[in-house]
Amino acid sequence: MDMRRSQAAKVLDSVRTMLAQRESPEKIERYLSLQFGIEALVKCSGEAHSNAHIDNCGCCAPRWGWVGDTVNIK
Repeated sequence: MDMRRSQAAKVLDSVRTMLAQRESPEKIERYLSLQFGIEALVKCSGEAHSNAHIDNCGCCAPRWGWVGDTVNIK
């Protein structure tokens, strides 16, 4: 997903405010999804997480254990 710098600044300010108010992660994720279209990261189910012989997961790298769209700031 692509986002302009001005919108990214609004996202960061909103999240910082919600964190300062001790909002729950679920509420922050819901807000990001509804207001900005940023879906929450989800746990990766790639084989590397259940097989000790695999050093890297091609599904979630570089976010070891989590998958989701990357937000690109333009």
